[in-house]
Amino acid sequence: VKPIHFLFLATMMTAVLTYAFYYVYLNNLNEYGEVANSMTILVQATDHIYSTLFLASMLLVSFGWTISRTFLPEKEKTFTYFAIGTYLFVGLCHSTCVSGTQGGTQCDFFNVFTYVMKTIILLGIVVAMNFSITQLRTIILHSPWIQNILFQYARAKQFNNFRATFLAYLILPTVIL
Repeated sequence: VKPIHFLFLATMMTAVLTYAFYYVYLNNLNEYGEVANSMTILVQATDHIYSTLFLASMLLVSFGWTISRTFLPEKEKTFTYFAIGTYLFVGLCHSTCVSGTQGGTQCDFFNVFTYVMKTIILLGIVVAMNFSITQLRTIILHSPWIQNILFQYARAKQFNNFRATFLAYLILPTVIL
């Protein structure tokens, strides 16, 4: 079991928890016609934590962490910590914005900043993924024919599939509209 698998597990467990809280939220809304602000904040916060873990997973996979290399260089670690940490913090601040409890300007700032950080992370995923694919192709082209090269071909194919799936994830909301 690789460390990235624990991150995938945490992402899936958070998704289940998010949907459980969302079910309780909708059930309360259906029965009583309103929901407590604390429940709304809980649903928004767990949803944002799930989104953060999902983006962190995609970013680390696109870097090739534990897939094609064991450790990340210091610049990649710094980018990951900064981008994911900022996205998490600002998103959790935004999740406390419930109608009527805080000023609109502050909530708008958190909302815009959350989207800006998500865009930076998504751009980082695309760039890191293209770099990883180029690196694997270079290894394949400049390596002698040995049995280990088949693993490099498989990894290159996996990254190409990941890139196609991720681009579909980015484009799908536009296609649906």
